Amino acid sequence: MIRRLAAATLSMTALLALTACGADSSADTSAGGQVTLTRSDIDAKPLLPNDGLAALNGDGIDAFASYGTSIITAHQQGARTVGSGADILSGNFLWSARDSVLKSPAQRAATTDLIARITKAYAYVRDGHENGFAKVTAEATHQPVTRAKSDLVAAQNQRPTQARTVGDDTIASQQKVADAFTELGALKGHLDVKSFWTTELNTGLKKAL
Repeated sequence: MIRRLAAATLSMTALLALTACGADSSADTSAGGQVTLTRSDIDAKPLLPNDGLAALNGDGIDAFASYGTSIITAHQQGARTVGSGADILSGNFLWSARDSVLKSPAQRAATTDLIARITKAYAYVRDGHENGFAKVTAEATHQPVTRAKSDLVAAQNQRPTQARTVGDDTIASQQKVADAFTELGALKGHLDVKSFWTTELNTGLKKAL
């Protein structure tokens, strides 16, 4: 049975994406041949990606759920992926801003411009410039260009990197995450995430995008 699991991201991937690696024969394998674990089957600990990688290499944990360069490094050091959050996670990465930024027309405009530029940059990459982006990524992450490109293409095919204005569906997606942690007991009570969001950049983003 999996005893020690580090979750480098606050997601349900850690509980859902493990295969029968060392699990006992009584585990439920109904999920497409994968072992379905519950929270009580593991000892989950929150760790930053680099800390999770160090713990994995030092035999401090049996598995970890992470992302980005920590996964690349783990593969280079002999680890293998036993599950994916591709069809579990929303794929949303949130932009946060200080209240002082939102109160300043100039800073709001600059923030909107930055978000729009990043969105357009990824659109440019997807428009036949994957090789150049993969080369830069490979040099920065010390991995083969072919691997960098395959990861890029897979990620962009799954969910293209692009900014979206804040809508009810966006907030509802995060609310599901909060509710999941409430059910697990990680949060003491219901958390209404709506108070964390603002639509103040929506108008500017619609024009810029």
